[in-house]
Amino acid sequence: MESGQPKLDGNVRDHASIQQLLVLANLESLNAEFIEMGLPQTERLQKLNAAAIRQMRLLAANSEVRRLEGATSTFNEAGGVQRTRGRSGHLGR
Repeated sequence: MESGQPKLDGNVRDHASIQQLLVLANLESLNAEFIEMGLPQTERLQKLNAAAIRQMRLLAANSEVRRLEGATSTFNEAGGVQRTRGRSGHLGR
């Protein structure tokens, strides 16, 4: 069965945008809190999915986040972590 998703090598974080990395970090933290609260997996998944959609919409509309993506190239020139845009337009290492 074809999923329609591109086949990428390595860790998903290596191909994620800054927005996606921020949301992923937040979701990991939220999931830990939900586990500590004793929420069942199905309820955690529903809450995490809703949070991911809400956060991605907010970040996509935020001009400061887009400005941070532009600052990545300046950071690279100063000796920071190398991140380049791949064919998908997402930042990668």
